[in-house]
Amino acid sequence: MSNKLVYSMLVLLIVVVGFLFITNQSIFMNKEAKIESTINISSQKEMEFEPDSANISLGVETRSEDLADAKNKNNQKMNNIKQSLAEYQEIEFSNVSFNVYPVYENNEKKQKSIKYYRVRNMLEVKIYDLSLISKILDDSLNSGVNTIYNLEFSLKEEDKAREQVMTKALSSLENKVEHIKDNLDKKDYKLRNLKVHDNLNRNTVYLQNMKNNLTEKSLNSTNIKPSKIKISVTIQGEYVLIN
Repeated sequence: MSNKLVYSMLVLLIVVVGFLFITNQSIFMNKEAKIESTINISSQKEMEFEPDSANISLGVETRSEDLADAKNKNNQKMNNIKQSLAEYQEIEFSNVSFNVYPVYENNEKKQKSIKYYRVRNMLEVKIYDLSLISKILDDSLNSGVNTIYNLEFSLKEEDKAREQVMTKALSSLENKVEHIKDNLDKKDYKLRNLKVHDNLNRNTVYLQNMKNNLTEKSLNSTNIKPSKIKISVTIQGEYVLIN
């Protein structure tokens, strides 16, 4: 037998073996595709929680034609407010902003001339006893606060509350997968991918009251009732069902 003939037979044998290997792999993959099927399921749960803390921004704005005078008046009022807040042990407060705004006059010559200065100082207050909110607001207004922004209720242990809702959503998701598996007569399932989305819905009360626009009676009648916090969790799971 010539070397060329032996060589040709070897090449033909390699081609045949390769073809059989690829064919077997294709059959194996097709069998696997038949054994496993993928499904996508989602579950959404929402729970309400009673807030146990609150954030609020309290401000003092003063105006004067003289910048130093505007700043001095602002400092005096802010010191009075801080002394009033210091009497409460259930709160924390700190300065968050200090701004000076020159207000210009409009004239026919279009020349810029300062009419007066606005000085604004803001405090951020964290309240841990919600029963004190109304009293703190009244005391702050009486002490010199003339601007109130964004009263927001919150949870001290927000992560634990979120985990509680997530646990319920996961349980619902697993029940759905079990139901589908049983109805399709599958042996088992496995999780391939999981996505979690949560939307913590904090309730914010927007207040912007100037003290000179309030009556003496209204200063002592602030009535804030905390609203519940809603936490919603949506879970999307990709599962493989196995025969």
